[in-house]
This record gives sequence, C-alpha cells and structure tokens, in this order.
Amino acid sequence: MGTTLQVSQQVEAALSGMSEAMRKIGQVLLSDPTAPLRMSITELADRAGASPATVTRFCRMLGYDGYVQFRVAVATDVGRAPTRIEIGTAFHPTDEPRDVLRTLLSGHVSSLQTTAANVDLEACARVAHAIAHCGQVDLYGAGGSAAVAAEMEHRFYRIGVNTHAWADPHTGLASASMLGPSDVAIGISNSGATSETVEMLARARQSGALAVAVTSRRGTPLEGVADECLIATVPNQYLHPADLSTKHAQLLVLDFIYMLVIQEDYAGAVAKLDVSAAAVAGHRVTDADTTTQEAIA
Repeated sequence: MGTTLQVSQQVEAALSGMSEAMRKIGQVLLSDPTAPLRMSITELADRAGASPATVTRFCRMLGYDGYVQFRVAVATDVGRAPTRIEIGTAFHPTDEPRDVLRTLLSGHVSSLQTTAANVDLEACARVAHAIAHCGQVDLYGAGGSAAVAAEMEHRFYRIGVNTHAWADPHTGLASASMLGPSDVAIGISNSGATSETVEMLARARQSGALAVAVTSRRGTPLEGVADECLIATVPNQYLHPADLSTKHAQLLVLDFIYMLVIQEDYAGAVAKLDVSAAAVAGHRVTDADTTTQEAIA
C-alpha cells in the first residue's frame, strides 16, 4: 500500500492476531511506547510477564530481525515525531482546543493508516466481484454502523446495485431469509459482537448469500458467521467506541469495495452516475438562483 506505519501502529494492527503472551508485550508497548529505549529485552519480558524468547518472536512477527532492530525503529519514531500523541492518550477537561484537535487527528489518521496498511486486497477483490454480479446486496448495522450502512446503500444504488440497508432486525431478518446464492450480505460492527447484526448476517449466510463481516478485529462473533472478514482498525481504548474514527475506518474499507465494483464495469457505472446526477440536478441551487435570492433580500 505504500504506507509506512510507526511502531505503535504496527503493534496495534497486529495485536488481535497475537498469542496471549505476545499480546501482553504489545499492551505494555501501547501503554508505554518508549519502553524499549529504557529497557533491556529481559526487563521488557519481565514487565510483560513473558520470556525474552517471546519478545524476540514478537519483534520478528512485526518484521524486525530482533530486539535491537526493533529498538532502532522505536528510536527513529521518537526522533521523527517527538510531539506525537500516542494511542491511549485521554482527553482532560483542561486540555487546550489545539490539544483536543491534535489528539482527535492522531486517532483518525491512525485508524485510516492502519486500516489501509493491513487491508486484505484479495478478499476485497472477491467481495467486489461478487457485488458487481449479484442480484441484491443487504447491509446490516446498528447504532453508528447503521449510518455507515445507509451511506453505502446510497452509493451502491447510484451505480445500479440493488442495495438495501437494514438497522431494524425484524425487517433485516426478513430480507436475509429471502436472499440466495446470487446475493451478498454485509454486516458492519466495530465490536463484532452486536447481536442483531450477527443474527442478520448469520441468517443471510444460511440462505446461501455471500456473508461479509466488516469489523475491527479477528475472532469476533461476526467473523464467525461470515465467509469473508474485512478489518477496519480503530485505536484500542483510545476514544469512545462510537467515535468518528471508527466510522471513517469502516467507510474507507467499504469505499474501497465500491471503487473496485465500479472498475468491474466502469463505463456502465459512470453512465448510471451521470443519469442519476441529471435526475436530481433540478434540485440544486445554481449561481443564478443565489443571485436572485440576494437581490430579493
């Protein structure tokens, strides 16, 4: 993808796929990103309740030859961005507006960078191909994820994909039960544990549709009922679970799918966008209308 992640972002992205012992090391580093600069491999292992050998495996999992190379990467990050606000920073009532904005920006950028760097390109291509040739797409989501589902319903529909977004489980389950092998169902949930979304996606899969989970980590109940799982990474324990960085990461993954669907029939998609744009053109305020309104005022 051409995106260079800082060490803390690499740790955050890989955390869900680690063993319990390595996850403890990762959690130590997320809470204290500069710890390797002050600690030997043995000291870091002791703090995490792991062995030095596990620390070495942890470093290699992230792409470093060993602990020495890992420390160099941490030192490089510190030298490159000494004022960076790390993942895990909390808001305080006395924070200056500039600090609040910087913290928000850190969270949003981290979500997008980590999601883009770790997106499963092959899985996205498979999902996009299925959508481009499907009979219907169902999108399931509750709460904040419902807004993401509604946005993607609008976008897919404008390029001719028969799409429906469902937040209410009664109508969602009814739709899911009528899907078939030529259809695609996408369940969106940051936690991956929203029971209504899990139930709707499971029903769609039982009906024969391709079931796709969009969630923030592996091993969730939503992934358990899906054929494909796409990860939209958000900072762990950073902001409220419903913060906008969650939605931005989800939208990045789904917008990527949308663009791949367009590539399947570029001319046809552009033609449909032109037709739909022309249909609503009369409802847009023009410069002439604005000038008239200003003259009347």
